[in-house]
Amino acid sequence: TVNSNMVRVKSVPAASADDAEKVLWHVQRNGRALAYASERLRNDRSIVEAAIQQNPMAMVFASEALKDDVQLVLRCVAMQGFLLEHASVRLQGCREIVFAAIQNNGFALQWVSDSWKRDVELCILAIENNPRALAFCRCVEQIDREHILNAVKKHGSAIEFVSNDFKADRAVVLAAVENEGQALQFASIEMQQDLEVVRTAVRNRPCALQWASLELRANRRLVKDAI
Repeated sequence: TVNSNMVRVKSVPAASADDAEKVLWHVQRNGRALAYASERLRNDRSIVEAAIQQNPMAMVFASEALKDDVQLVLRCVAMQGFLLEHASVRLQGCREIVFAAIQNNGFALQWVSDSWKRDVELCILAIENNPRALAFCRCVEQIDREHILNAVKKHGSAIEFVSNDFKADRAVVLAAVENEGQALQFASIEMQQDLEVVRTAVRNRPCALQWASLELRANRRLVKDAI
């Protein structure tokens, strides 16, 4: 099993952890066993590639030099976008690496360099893949209404990170609360006073009534829906 393989490597004497043949045998069966290899072997491209082939997560244990290797990192983030977190700072700003990671997992946007968080094309790609990536966009006000609307339809609470104009956009807010009633807390005051918006939110999630206006919180029909 995975655990037994890791235990075997961990129990190998320190001298054997620098034995390329033995370490290769282990990482071919459990890539994460690379964690117990010597520093020299964690910088050995053939050893690391064998580990990554078995499990892309092995990249976490590669040397800093190999985490700055374009081809090796590209291979990993294309399979597991969140591994961008472990890439070198240089590669977190590399277009090819960044786009590959985002195409796999939009949430990886949190680990790209600041300049890429301001790139509209990349941010749209990220939120199309994972609407929660809106939390890391630094160009939200430049993202068009269609993409914002599609994002909140999939993940209502993403409305927290849109511009104030969209928080007051009735269609956007309705789409958000239809998906997640609690998204009402991020809507504009005007939308929290809108009977249809609040009713939709409460029907989705009764506790959403707490974010409605005082007047609507006293509305008997809404209270009945929330009970």
